[in-house]
Amino acid sequence: MRHPTPLEPNAGTIISVLGCLSMGVNICLATWMAGSGGGCGHNHGTGGTAVGMAVVHIVCDVGQNAIVIITGVVLWIWPHFYAVDPICLLFFLALLLLSTLPRICEILCVLLEAAPRDVDCEQLRRDLLKIKDVTHVRDFHAWSITPGKTAVAAHLYTKDSPEDALVAAETMIMHKYGIRHCTLRVCDDDPCDAGCALCPEAPDPSNAAD
Repeated sequence: MRHPTPLEPNAGTIISVLGCLSMGVNICLATWMAGSGGGCGHNHGTGGTAVGMAVVHIVCDVGQNAIVIITGVVLWIWPHFYAVDPICLLFFLALLLLSTLPRICEILCVLLEAAPRDVDCEQLRRDLLKIKDVTHVRDFHAWSITPGKTAVAAHLYTKDSPEDALVAAETMIMHKYGIRHCTLRVCDDDPCDAGCALCPEAPDPSNAAD
């Protein structure tokens, strides 16, 4: 038990008042953050992640304040029901875990350079193949550089007008998928003289003797 000695008769009232005061401070802080740009609704990379974590922290504090108020009210009605304190503490820990777990998963995806969940990579690859004069797409990669911000890299093989294909691909990626960080390399569709396996039309080295 967290209370080895009996609480004062008015302990429930004191706890409730302090919880209300703390909740008021957190609500004022949340309002100030929303007015200063935290609630603009746009993603700003690392800054957006920091603001998001700060908002989660404030929400958790407000939840903790509510639990403290409930604890105070229960102790005010039942002064000897000391078990309410650890029970409410466990409830708050569960709330904290549920609220921070999504952000932790986002950060882990960035650290592991995982494929973004909000981008259909296969559809993006097919859209690149639909661009005029594009015959092959090789070395296609898409990964998260920050939560909500994706980078794309690919090699495009074209039959003609490589500059037009590059502009069309970058424009499509930016307007359709909202991805501004893309590194595209346009290559000639003709096979190289070396006959390397990476060329789209390269002959199979195993059949060279036939």
